[in-house]
Amino acid sequence: MEAAQRLVELDALYRLKARYWRYFDFKEWDKWLDLFLEDGILRADYVPIWEDDVPTLTLTGRQEIADFLIPRSKLRKTVHHGHTPDITFQSETDATGIWAMQDILEYQDRIEHGHGYYYETYKKVEGEWKIASLHLRRLRFVTTMK
Repeated sequence: MEAAQRLVELDALYRLKARYWRYFDFKEWDKWLDLFLEDGILRADYVPIWEDDVPTLTLTGRQEIADFLIPRSKLRKTVHHGHTPDITFQSETDATGIWAMQDILEYQDRIEHGHGYYYETYKKVEGEWKIASLHLRRLRFVTTMK
């Protein structure tokens, strides 16, 4: 890939990830889900805080992702930030990315503040980058009771 085209593709991937967080935080679910491939995978490793926490969660396909995350996300306010992207292109239509992240999840009784990394794969389909897989690995999770 030529240097100028690489910059164009990097910009497109940065914008994809910016939309990922913004659409999630504003609960724009149709737009958020459309960022994934139809058979996209979302995996999250959590630092267990509560007895019923699932330490690892894997969801496959837009419908499964929607069915699990949307109802749970209606119960909280969220703010996500991503930093220091490390993008590698395998081809003109395949790429990987690692993003440092932090988030704040606010519930009625508590505030959770997480830190970690997103490990992602992307596929360019019909001229548009999509998330093929996303793996959130949390390193730190702090809960403050209200």
